[in-house]
Amino acid sequence: MKKIFVILMTVIGFGISAINAQTSTINKDELKKCFTQYNKAINNEFYDIALENMQKASNLLPESFCPLINLAVVYRMQGNYQEAINQLNKSIMLLDEDNFQNIGDICDCEVGSCSSYKDAATSIYAELFRNYSNLKNYDKAISSANKLITIDKEMTSEVYLAIADIYFQQEKYTESEHYAKQILLLPGIKNDTNILIITYNILALIYEEQKDNAKTIEYIKKMAELGSEEAQKTLQVVEKQTSERTCGLVFLTKSGEVSDTPPLENQK
Repeated sequence: MKKIFVILMTVIGFGISAINAQTSTINKDELKKCFTQYNKAINNEFYDIALENMQKASNLLPESFCPLINLAVVYRMQGNYQEAINQLNKSIMLLDEDNFQNIGDICDCEVGSCSSYKDAATSIYAELFRNYSNLKNYDKAISSANKLITIDKEMTSEVYLAIADIYFQQEKYTESEHYAKQILLLPGIKNDTNILIITYNILALIYEEQKDNAKTIEYIKKMAELGSEEAQKTLQVVEKQTSERTCGLVFLTKSGEVSDTPPLENQK
């Protein structure tokens, strides 16, 4: 048993030494240039330039997850979702919480969401969610979303919203409703107006698809009460239509029948 322990410690120690050796021999100025040029290019949607610089950074840091995450972002923006997923899966293999390295400290520059293990892991699974969603691989998208909750429980409401939306896109309204209503049960959710409005909107859309007018209006009203201008406008239209139907205005057709629709010749 002692021998196995010594062997394990030797292997682990070798791995740490290898990482340290890598970062001590890299051209930090060149690495900083890669990230700086990448940030400029991605902000201006020059994706080929962004890709070129992250490929250089990855060559300089072949054992680092960070350039791979940025490469995945570029591939997603170019519509190459499968290649983005490939890069993200590679980054997962290289991301080590116990031996995490902030690449920004090494090159003294902004490197995106790579400043902490939590930020990096969140970025990876959020990107996986986006790419699987774009490929309509909804099972893996939902799996990636649920992984985010294990990394950061504060993202629970956003994750449930994303899952509710995925089920809605698939016309699985029961499942979508379940996740939307789970959001309403989260502690402190009543203080998050933005999340509440989005959640009520999803529920209103679900009930609209299910032809449940009463519940649709109920959630539109909830949105309006929270200050949603679109919901307030929609509510005004609904209330106007309801008022016109119940105000007692009736019209006679040529055959003498009662109708709530004006005769065709009176319509302009």
